[in-house]
Amino acid sequence: DDDEHNRLYRLRKLPAKLLEDFAKKVYLPFVGKVVHYRYVTLCFALAMVMIMVGVIAGGVVDIEFWPPADGDHMACYVLFPEGTSSEVTSDALREIEEALERVAARTETLSGAPLIVNLHTRVFTFGSHQGRLYVELLDTAERGVHSKEISESWEKELGLIPGAIETSFYKSSIGQDGPPISIALRGPDMDALRTAGEKLKAKLRTYDGVFEVRDDFLPGKTELHVTLKPEAHTLGLSLDQVSGFIRAGFYGEEALRFQRGRDDVQVRVRYPDEERKTLADLETARITTPTGAEVPLLSVADVTFSEGYTSIRGSNGLRRLSVWANANSAVVKPHEVVDELKAEYLDSLVAGYPNMSWNLRGVSENNEETLGGLLNGFVMAMLGVFVIMTVMFRSYVQPLLILTVIPFGMMGVFFGHWCMGIPVTFLSMFGIIALTGVVVNDAIVLIDCVNTLLSEGHPFHRAVCLGGYRRFRAIFLTTISTSIGLLPLLLEKSFQAQIVIPMATSIAFGVVFATLLTLFLIPALLMIVNDLRRVAHYTLYRNWPTEEEVEPGSRRKFLLYDEDDPKPKVKDKAPLPGMAEIRL
Repeated sequence: DDDEHNRLYRLRKLPAKLLEDFAKKVYLPFVGKVVHYRYVTLCFALAMVMIMVGVIAGGVVDIEFWPPADGDHMACYVLFPEGTSSEVTSDALREIEEALERVAARTETLSGAPLIVNLHTRVFTFGSHQGRLYVELLDTAERGVHSKEISESWEKELGLIPGAIETSFYKSSIGQDGPPISIALRGPDMDALRTAGEKLKAKLRTYDGVFEVRDDFLPGKTELHVTLKPEAHTLGLSLDQVSGFIRAGFYGEEALRFQRGRDDVQVRVRYPDEERKTLADLETARITTPTGAEVPLLSVADVTFSEGYTSIRGSNGLRRLSVWANANSAVVKPHEVVDELKAEYLDSLVAGYPNMSWNLRGVSENNEETLGGLLNGFVMAMLGVFVIMTVMFRSYVQPLLILTVIPFGMMGVFFGHWCMGIPVTFLSMFGIIALTGVVVNDAIVLIDCVNTLLSEGHPFHRAVCLGGYRRFRAIFLTTISTSIGLLPLLLEKSFQAQIVIPMATSIAFGVVFATLLTLFLIPALLMIVNDLRRVAHYTLYRNWPTEEEVEPGSRRKFLLYDEDDPKPKVKDKAPLPGMAEIRL
């Protein structure tokens, strides 16, 4: 039993012993070399940052705020002009369904199961000119095909539906609200907006990977436009009178209203059926002048026909037309398309029309606003951290030293996204902010230990190396526990986990790089700052100080008290054996 107990005891102590041996035999000698060649270490770190900047600028690591999440549901909406019968809409839905079935027939899933689990078609009761086909796809893990690829194939297979105003495809997603490319044109003239919108849509279609290009203009029913001729004013006719005569003759003017049981009956007077069946009947319509004379309608007014508006959208007193588009992120990034349009096309487009302007809407607009707010909050948080560390360390330089390590820690974020094969998303930014706390915390622990060792009388070079050695276990355990704890989330394949995987990647990989920075770069930077302090002291006082004399940690005071001596004593050195310590 004693042998078994001793064996279990040694087994429990083995990880701690291995970690202690590694810190003593591997880390401590190596950090001594790093401190000795501190400027080489700094140059190496700067080179790594420059390489990472080049990798990002070269597009090796993609940046996409809201990448398309692979969902299990899709829908296709079809829209016809108002007044279209439900039979026409139903025929279009059958055509859409057949196109999807052809795509599903030639698509091989990972599990071999059918691509389509269930589908449902519907013609809307509040408008027979609108219809929807809703489809439930095979689960993401079993499908092996991204829903965006299915949507693109579905759209190409379907083509154009005769008579349809718009055919839209939607996929279940998290985070992104609307298409990734959305640009609004504003101006006083709706016809000019439609013309400019068509040019913008044609420009968007020239980009490879951009699809589902459309706008939010919905034509209404055909309207009759009446314009008075000069002869009408001579006869004393107004536009209101002329339009009133046309309405009364073809639609009817209420002459009587009476109650019949529970019904309210209206009696309207209008032209006979044979005189109001065709548009040609307008040529024979007659208008009564204020003097009682009758004149032909076309002799006092010009009558034209044009499309009406289902709705008119406005912004700041101007009419607005929004142009939308989707993009395949594997071919082209939406933000790259938007940036190119902003730089090279949109200003020249609106310059050709009076009083027309443009602005970003939807996802692009929200991304800029949210990123700006996130950046402002991050700066305020770092300012608060700096103030707290300044009070704690009684130094302005050491807190700045800690904050300068943050950009180096971001190398791990981009390296992790490259290893995982995922783009840097908006939630990756939240991971970077969380990572900043880990980097600052580890650096505070190490620098505080170095200052404590200095106050105990250790030489500065030894204090820097020994501080990293003493805090190696705490920093290493923080890193390994955080990384392993996030590993199940990194390996998760479900739809719900996809949106938070970039954030977990930022923290998991970033904390590993942060550990290396804390254990090696911080000691090197402490020595470099010490060199600069000594040079500054020599410049001011013309004598070279020792390394310890210019460090604020070596001037710490301690409040010492003995159990037999109730009066505390302030000392500059570390407490003697047997005395308690309270740091001032």
